[in-house]
Amino acid sequence: MIGDKMLLYDRENERFFAGWKAATKRQADELVPMWSEWGKDAMVIYRLSVAYRIKETLGIGVRIVSETEAHKIDSMRRYREANGGGK
Repeated sequence: MIGDKMLLYDRENERFFAGWKAATKRQADELVPMWSEWGKDAMVIYRLSVAYRIKETLGIGVRIVSETEAHKIDSMRRYREANGGGK
């Protein structure tokens, strides 16, 4: 996966990691993770070491997926929504 596009996916909450934002304007040193329902809005990571470092910070249940797998996840979500299905 070195050099490939990787995304981080939270299986439990069915969402992709989209980056970090400051907790408040005054506390810029505290970063809070942002999440997205869709892979197209997720943060793309190219280095496996960086992906593992962020994955460890985000905790259990988050896994590294390839761009192809993210497209499959998005396709299944669109299919479920079109057919009135939930999770």
